[in-house]
Amino acid sequence: HKHYKRGAICGEGSPCLLPTPRFGERHYAVGPPYLLHRDDWARLADTWTAFVPKVYEGYPHLLAEMYAYSMAAAHERLPHLQAEHLMVSCTGCYGEGWQWVDALDNVCVPPQPSQDADSPVKAYQYRFYPTKEMPTFVHYCQQSRVEVEGKEMSFYKRQMPHGLFNFSRGEAGCSSKLLAEPPLTAGR
Repeated sequence: HKHYKRGAICGEGSPCLLPTPRFGERHYAVGPPYLLHRDDWARLADTWTAFVPKVYEGYPHLLAEMYAYSMAAAHERLPHLQAEHLMVSCTGCYGEGWQWVDALDNVCVPPQPSQDADSPVKAYQYRFYPTKEMPTFVHYCQQSRVEVEGKEMSFYKRQMPHGLFNFSRGEAGCSSKLLAEPPLTAGR
């Protein structure tokens, strides 16, 4: 990240200082889930854990460990490929799977039994939109707010009921009032 003193964190002469801003954004500004070969993990883990306290010293906040990860990956010359379809989180952000959600005719269709219906892993027993490309994760990291008729409406992960997507036990699902669409006048 350009606001960090990377020379002090990574060391003068570190490969961490070499990426251009564009290359850094595309290959090091990443977040979990991370998929690496075990040998790469072994290299990266030591560097990452060494960088976390240094980053936290200048940025004592949530995500310090993620910035340290990015710098450690650059230091170890392990550029990442970003899978830009795996999750949805922030509707105004690039690199997410919103185009697939936006293409749906009806976003509130119960899941269909999958070919893995006999699987002991419940997550594989049902599929939403089995014939469509879909993001894999809903990342509830953003808080969304909008004003409606002088009152603020918000969506935040801690407001979501447990079992929201658990249709097998009849909990929540799309009948949840927390997923009701705000009126069309919202935000005007």
